[in-house]
Amino acid sequence: MEVIVHRLQKRVFKCPQPACNISRKSQITVLGVVIGTNLKFDKHVENILQKTSKTMFALRVLRVHGMPFMNLWDITKAILVPQAVCVISMVGIC
Repeated sequence: MEVIVHRLQKRVFKCPQPACNISRKSQITVLGVVIGTNLKFDKHVENILQKTSKTMFALRVLRVHGMPFMNLWDITKAILVPQAVCVISMVGIC
């Protein structure tokens, strides 16, 4: 797998020919972090936000089905808070 990293330029960037038997990708995942060809983490943040949304939905379903508040809070601390901290640190909100 090959990813060509380049900075945005006013002129059109022409990629070199791919090496034989190597597929070219527009993004790559390294140690769980998605990095694009422009070295931005927007796809990574988008993936984390999708996971967070799914987690929020699961917490709502568990609450509706009667899970005690303290158990919901334990799940939130274990799963949702680390996801939110990761997004905040990547986006730079704080």
